[in-house]
Amino acid sequence: MPSPFDVIDKNISPVETEPDLEAELDRLAGLNDAWGLVSIYWAYIHAAESILGEDNKPRAESACDLLGGEWVRLISKSYAVADRLKHISITRSNADVVAAVLVHAAAAMGATLTEIAALAGALAMREAEAQ
Repeated sequence: MPSPFDVIDKNISPVETEPDLEAELDRLAGLNDAWGLVSIYWAYIHAAESILGEDNKPRAESACDLLGGEWVRLISKSYAVADRLKHISITRSNADVVAAVLVHAAAAMGATLTEIAALAGALAMREAEAQ
């Protein structure tokens, strides 16, 4: 039976070769450092959002292509972080921030409202188990 966490999948938009990013995600996941992963996720999301503002300004077509490509790279990296974060142990201190990232990521990856509700329920169960 599929898991509600399956809606978060870094392969929706895979990251090109990024050994440093993968190594850091492995390190943080090994430490169960949800706060570190959450911080990296939001950094990529905010950087991608700032590009959207620039992308809407008139300029040469080549600059728009460059910005669009960078936006895709940042979003792909955020997906890789969320994919790693879904395996982190939920604690009372990190449950809210982990849930915020995973629900945001699921919506960004095109999950339906039903899938997002199932994900939220699974996160609530993990939080209850942690207490």
